[in-house]
Formats: sequence, structure tokens, C-alpha cells
Amino acid sequence: MSKFNVIIGFSRLTEEAFESKSEVIIASKTSNASYPNPEPTIIVAAAAIDDYKTAKAKGAKGGAELTAIKNQKRLIAEDILQKIGRYVENTGNNNYAVLISSGYDIKGHAQPGTKPKAPESLTLIDGNLTGIIKAKCAVVDNATMYIFRHTTTPAVDASWKQELPVTKTTFLIENLVHGTDVSVQVMALNANGHSNWSNTSVWLVR
Repeated sequence: MSKFNVIIGFSRLTEEAFESKSEVIIASKTSNASYPNPEPTIIVAAAAIDDYKTAKAKGAKGGAELTAIKNQKRLIAEDILQKIGRYVENTGNNNYAVLISSGYDIKGHAQPGTKPKAPESLTLIDGNLTGIIKAKCAVVDNATMYIFRHTTTPAVDASWKQELPVTKTTFLIENLVHGTDVSVQVMALNANGHSNWSNTSVWLVR
């Protein structure tokens, strides 16, 4: 069986990409039963990331001291996320679907077997309440889980918000802004790896 590894190097990410990735990791860990006791805790990680965001905003005004503080806060946040990433790798038991649910990027060769194909027939409809879209794709052979993601600016890679993996082909995307066009994609997962993202579907939030 091949080994999957959690990518815990963040130094090459731009400020925007690091902030986006850190937010995905925090969101993916919150109430994730696969990772009940991360060390450091998610509360500590979220606080460190908030400190970095604050320092980043102040550093935008310029000045060597503010820039140095921003850089220091980022190093602290990176260190915490690296420690949690090691916990994820140890706890994930080389299960790709569990590892990818952490929000971290995963590298490694697929295990013997077939990865799922990209989901097809992704449809979007209004949810029961304002600001909700119901997304649904066709069942993919050999898939055990699905991950949906969405954005209002599809041309910006870092803007996509990735949701937690689910076992169903239906997903409710909530807390959307009325009157905006939302782009949605979905990928399929199994123990051998993941598919490519599906074609994009777009829906006007009502």
C-alpha cells in the first residue's frame, strides 16, 4: 500500500493563498469526528490565524516594524498548522478520504485500484430558504465520498470554498448572498484517490 502524506509546507504560498488555505483547514477541522483531539487545538490555531490577519492588515500600511510583526505572526501560524498537519497524518491512518477531509493538501501515489471518475450531471436548485442552494450530482461508481466547493469568483483559484466530505450526492450550500451568481463543482473520492473536479454549474442565489 502506498503512503499518503499531508503537505505542511506553507512558505511558498502568497499571503492571500495562505490565508485561504488556513481558513479551509480550520473549517474542515471544526466538528470533524475523524480528528477529535488535534494538538495544538483548533481554537489555538484559529486565534493564531486571526492574529496573522490583523498583523497583515496593519502591515499593509507599510513600515519595517509592522512588516516584521506580520512576518512573525505568519511564522507562528505556519508552525501551528504544521503541528496539526502531523497529527492529521498520524491519525488519518493512510485513508485518503479521511486525510483529504482535514482541509490539507495530500500527496502520494494512488493505491492499487481505480480512482473514481469526475461526477457528472451537477444540478443546482433553490433551497427551502433564502441564501441556500441545493446541489446534486449523479452517483459515481466506486466513490465513497464527495466534496463540493463553491465561489462567486471562479477565475480566482484561492476563492473556492471547499466543504467537508459527505457520503451523499446531495449537498446544501448555505449562507449565500442573495442576488449573486455562485459557481459550484464537486469531486468524488475513494481509498485510491480522488477524481478531477466536475464541470462548473452556476446558480443565481434567490
